[in-house]
Amino acid sequence: MGMDSALREKLDEAHQRRTNGDYENARHLYEDVLAAGLDSSESAEVRWGYGLVLQYTGAFDEALAELERAHREAPDNADYFLHLAMTRLMLGDFDRAVAELTEIEEKFPDTAAADEATKQLSYFR
Repeated sequence: MGMDSALREKLDEAHQRRTNGDYENARHLYEDVLAAGLDSSESAEVRWGYGLVLQYTGAFDEALAELERAHREAPDNADYFLHLAMTRLMLGDFDRAVAELTEIEEKFPDTAAADEATKQLSYFR
């Protein structure tokens, strides 16, 4: 379908509300944008933000599912991959998280995501 300007504005508002800690309203906005039926190239950003809101509000299984999907839909986005790995760390899935953090270091050198991955991996080396 494509993301029109009104939908983009709604997504930007969702990101802003998430950043400001207004998770409940952000969640509803992300859900509205997802309901628009975006294709995978457009929905990865929405799923990433929605996954973070779910994580911040304690819905960890749902958050993990959304972050996994965001990563599948945009595998070249280092930030989406990093948030997925960090969520796995938080949930105690250390083996998988370490493998993903290592992949981030290798696939995205010289990025902030790789720097954070290296920092996190230092606790396991």
